[in-house]
Amino acid sequence: MNTALKKSLEQESTDELFFYFKHDGAYNFEKKIIAGTLLKERGFNKQILQEEKQLYIEELQTDLKEGATPGLLLKKSKQKVIRKMLGWLVMFLLFLSIEIVDNFAQADKDWKSMGIVLTIGLSMLVYSFFFYKKHINKLMHEGAKNNELLRLRLSYIQKEWDF
Repeated sequence: MNTALKKSLEQESTDELFFYFKHDGAYNFEKKIIAGTLLKERGFNKQILQEEKQLYIEELQTDLKEGATPGLLLKKSKQKVIRKMLGWLVMFLLFLSIEIVDNFAQADKDWKSMGIVLTIGLSMLVYSFFFYKKHINKLMHEGAKNNELLRLRLSYIQKEWDF
C-alpha cells in the first residue's frame, strides 16, 4: 500500500473519501482501495460500503465475463480495426474530393498536390490492410492483459475490503 497516498487521504474529509470510494477506480484504483479502507476505519455506514463494494464487484465481473469470451473479444477487436480502417478511408475520400473540386475550380491544373494526396492516402490504406491481422492480435493481447488486471483488482478488493 502506498503510505504517502494513505497519509494524504487521511487528511481528507469523509465526503471526499466517499467520492473517491464511489468513483469507478479506472484512473486511480489504489486511491479507491485506500479510501474504502479509511472509511471503514472512520466508522462510515457499513451497509452503504457493502452495497458500493458489491456494485463494483458486479461491474468488474461483468467486464471480466465480456473479455473472457474469446469470440466476443475477437469480434470487438475486428470491429475496432475495421472502424479505424473505415475512418482512414473516409478521411482519404474527403481529402481527395476536396483536392478534385479545388483542381477543377482552378484554371491551371495542379496534379502534384492530387498525386501527393493519392500517394499518402493509398499508402495509409495499404498499411491498414497489410497489418490487419497484426492489429487484431495486438488488440486481443491487450484484452487478455486487461482481463488479468480485472482479476487482480477483484482479488485485491476481496483481500482489502473486509466490510
